[in-house]
Amino acid sequence: MAATLALAASLSAALISGTPASADSQVSKADLEYVHTALAMYDVPAKTQKALLKALAEGEQWDSQSGAAPVATEVDYVGGAERTIYRYEDGSINVSTIEIPSETTGEVSPMGISGCQSIAATGAKAW
Repeated sequence: MAATLALAASLSAALISGTPASADSQVSKADLEYVHTALAMYDVPAKTQKALLKALAEGEQWDSQSGAAPVATEVDYVGGAERTIYRYEDGSINVSTIEIPSETTGEVSPMGISGCQSIAATGAKAW
């Protein structure tokens, strides 16, 4: 598995630094901008982005973080990898990218993971 990006609603002070977006928020302006960019990259509508960012700043949990089932799933192939975008009712997303093996030897071999990397994600574990 090359990488998994899981956009999540809660950010911890241990993972994120910067000035909070407001006096009541634990989320910095830089964090909100980062999440905004990621949402825009995956074509989340502007109105939905605004609502999700407001919820994030207020510490609310997104559907993509709650264990809810996605309402839509899109699969495409980008740069030698299979990318799956899971879309949830509130507009939040999870994105999974799995590297497609580029060569085979024809021999039987044990299954394994190669090229795995850890990705810093907003309040979620990603590999």
